Amino acid sequence: MEKSKNKIILYSLLGLSIISLAGVGFSSWVINNTKEATTDNFSITFGEVVENSITTQITSSDLQIRFDALSDEYCTNEITNGEETSEDLNYSVSFTLTSTDVDLTTISLEFAYSNEENFKSTLGGTTQYIDCTCLTDFTYEMPDSDVSDVTATNNSAATFDVTYGGSKLTANVTVSFSFKWGSVFGENNNNPCTSTVDNVVTKLKDFENAYSAFENTTINLKITPSLGN
Repeated sequence: MEKSKNKIILYSLLGLSIISLAGVGFSSWVINNTKEATTDNFSITFGEVVENSITTQITSSDLQIRFDALSDEYCTNEITNGEETSEDLNYSVSFTLTSTDVDLTTISLEFAYSNEENFKSTLGGTTQYIDCTCLTDFTYEMPDSDVSDVTATNNSAATFDVTYGGSKLTANVTVSFSFKWGSVFGENNNNPCTSTVDNVVTKLKDFENAYSAFENTTINLKITPSLGN
């Protein structure tokens, strides 16, 4: 079968909100998002479906990110926020693909970000506060059979769960992405609270100042399933 240009476009918009500091300790650092598709900060919509034999439906999403100090129990530095909160550097979206006649193992999923370059260069560049590998564009070839927690070939911060049904005319897909703390806080992507680098509080304040420039910024993720060969 010749490569088709027919595509189904799926949009995921990740809304970012400012992080904050409280004294020498950090209050919650949150990229404020919800599972609701109609909030001001976050929206998931489908583009025009050109290939009528394939339909798509988002089934769930988890798009709240928390860059947060750990609680006193775990913190070895003086930067704890003193609250029983936990960092959450993962975000995910689940969706269903359904076809009347296309074997879904023959399609690919193209992931393309926009409006992310300043975020990546400022926070994940030479001075790497955050590892932004998850914001890398890539293409995922749908597997021949069910897979669980498989890392994408061209994006080490993305993992896939895929379950087929109905003679592979349906597919439930979950893709999970992970931010990591950057090399500024150590080589092992440690939470700054447990980092052993010098001047960690100063570096966190520098991070907060840099991050504040992205208040009300929206990073756009376009997922485009395309018919393969």
